Amino acid sequence: MLLVLGLGACSSSKDYSGTKDNSGTKDNSGTGAAKSTAGGGAKGTAVAIKNFAFSPNPLQAKVGEPITVMNQDSTAHTVTADDQSFDTGNLDGGASKTIKPAAAGTFKYHCNIHNYMTGTLTVS
Repeated sequence: MLLVLGLGACSSSKDYSGTKDNSGTKDNSGTGAAKSTAGGGAKGTAVAIKNFAFSPNPLQAKVGEPITVMNQDSTAHTVTADDQSFDTGNLDGGASKTIKPAAAGTFKYHCNIHNYMTGTLTVS
């Protein structure tokens, strides 16, 4: 008996933001809640991606406070606002990226590759 698992959703490279961002930096200052920059090491709040979940969830931050996103899984993930106001792009396993919320509010987010992964960011 041959068992075939459909893993197509795990290899998606579709960019839902409407523009391809290969630079590692996404400027959302016009309408967005956060700016995304490559790297890590910034002081501030952190969210870990581990075992296909965001932690902590919900996440609290202040406007302009750096939020370091660390992918601790071995597969790629994203942190993408439901309203597209921020998007880390694909983060390979072990990679990190920093976003800075530019506006106060409550923002739902998800992983574009694994849509069942969801979280909430509250910015004050």
